[in-house]
Amino acid sequence: MAFFFSTLRQNYCRQAPLSLQLIKRPICESPKCVSNTYKETVIISKTDPLDAFTSKLVQEKSDKWKYLSTKKIKYPDRRLAYYDECQNSFKSCDIDTVAINELIRKALDSKLYNVILSLLNICKTKKICPSPELLQEVASILSRKGNKAGVKAVQMLCEIHNVNEYIIQAEFKHYKEALGMFEEIYKNYPCLRRKIRNMTKYLVAECVYNKSEASVVLVTNFAKKHALEYRDFYFLTHLWQCLFLSEWFADQKLASELIEEYDELRTTVADRMQFITAIAIRKKCADTIQRLFEVALRYNMKKEYTCILRSFFDHKCSIGDIKSCTEILASALDQNITITTEQHNKFLVLLLSSNNGCSWLSKHKNNEWPHTRVDVPSFQMKF
Repeated sequence: MAFFFSTLRQNYCRQAPLSLQLIKRPICESPKCVSNTYKETVIISKTDPLDAFTSKLVQEKSDKWKYLSTKKIKYPDRRLAYYDECQNSFKSCDIDTVAINELIRKALDSKLYNVILSLLNICKTKKICPSPELLQEVASILSRKGNKAGVKAVQMLCEIHNVNEYIIQAEFKHYKEALGMFEEIYKNYPCLRRKIRNMTKYLVAECVYNKSEASVVLVTNFAKKHALEYRDFYFLTHLWQCLFLSEWFADQKLASELIEEYDELRTTVADRMQFITAIAIRKKCADTIQRLFEVALRYNMKKEYTCILRSFFDHKCSIGDIKSCTEILASALDQNITITTEQHNKFLVLLLSSNNGCSWLSKHKNNEWPHTRVDVPSFQMKF
């Protein structure tokens, strides 16, 4: 019987769950283990979550900087690699204008001005001239950076290998020196005045678009001098156009002052109204067209106002803007201006072809003639 109970006790201990078996095990073998466990729980409970997050963030940042420092050692600066690429290109004998343009463009994007200077010297040695637009951009950037050697290299290169561009750019001199040279040629050589006008318009546009007030003052004085002494308003007209198309309020204000001061300028500006309108429409500048309307109304340019309105109507009709077309037609009626039969037909086709045309017209009609709905009282019929 005793043997039976001992065997049963052993089988029960084997089949007992783990939780019951763990109860029989001692939780700790010594008091020392209990004290260590208590200390660890106290330390964890006293730890601030913000401090833990901060320490983790600092650790991540330090690991990141270590990774970047090792990456810099493995992969050096791209500028140095590009400088080596340029040096290898210099040694090749089959370098041409396309390759030079590409190298100069990469150097401009990477702001490697010393490499640009080396490229210009190589161009002078191998008698290769980059594109005029790129040369002009290089000269403009180097002059703003105060790199006189680079500007002189551009000047010498263009003088030897591209004489026409050298003359057009006024020998790549400063604005004041270039304007003085143009003025001297205009005064002494009347047969070259047409070329001077053509070359000066690029200089005027660059002065205005570079947003340099000092350069704008120089060009304005130059244009005023020729308008007063020679009665030539071409320079003043082109300056007014650039100022009027500018996005800066100071330039627009100067354009208003010029057209208010000179009566002859209004005549020449009226001839260019349609051209300025085409530029504004191409650039999608509705504000510029609005200011053109104001100028035309202020100085009684009804013919020019009609041209602007018709051009603007054609543009809005081509993009399918029914609301704007209707407003333009209303403005034309207010100013007693008629549009062409072709434009009427275009507008009718636009209304008929548009899905929302009829709904928009009905909504527009309801806005003009609002009416209230009559409520009929409910009643019962006798029969």
